[in-house]
Amino acid sequence: MSHDALRWAMSQELRCTDKMVLTVLADCHNHKTGQCNPSMATIATRAGLSERCVKDVVKRLAKSGLMTVKSGTRNGVKIANRYELMFKHTVPNVGGGGENEASHPQRRGGSKKW
Repeated sequence: MSHDALRWAMSQELRCTDKMVLTVLADCHNHKTGQCNPSMATIATRAGLSERCVKDVVKRLAKSGLMTVKSGTRNGVKIANRYELMFKHTVPNVGGGGENEASHPQRRGGSKKW
């Protein structure tokens, strides 16, 4: 799970179903590898939606530019889609003083409050 991805997903202004699917995907995001590849059934179960609804939402999210979808096969068998979320990862300061404020524009001006 990537806290940055979850924070980013929750900050998006989306309809309820879209935000729920994006949040489930963000919760599945591996911050080290960038991989995010739950099955449609997993997303549907975790979001409390039908698989048909999830497919529609994934298309909308991809069309909006919030994510990309890559499908594939292994040995002729369809495998789970791979999703890439379009958010910037936080960048630690070189001096070890925490996060770089440039990656959090809402925190500019010296304020450390969200």
